Amino acid sequence: NSNKIYKNLIMSLLSITFHCPEPLLGQWEKYLSEQLVSHIENYDLDEYILSEVYTEMITEGKNYNLLIFFKSKSDRNAFINQKFRLLQDTIESVFGEDIMIFETHLNRIK
Repeated sequence: NSNKIYKNLIMSLLSITFHCPEPLLGQWEKYLSEQLVSHIENYDLDEYILSEVYTEMITEGKNYNLLIFFKSKSDRNAFINQKFRLLQDTIESVFGEDIMIFETHLNRIK
């Protein structure tokens, strides 16, 4: 039974990556810790991981990732259509188009 729950969670993941250019890192990290985390916690998510992404492929700026686990694809879609759009608008009101946001739906293959 727990294996079935795990498979359902894997079927309903959302990865949101934020790319911040080097000159805005201080402002972004302050926003991240003071505002973004509280926004995320107000969304009443099932489970999530917020992390800094390290990769040798990025030489300018940094990436941060929000990985969200949903109970179903419909929960994920509801989040994308409502709360994610609000999150994008909020970030854009502070940073304009300087913070790039990449939304990735992760659908289980195996």
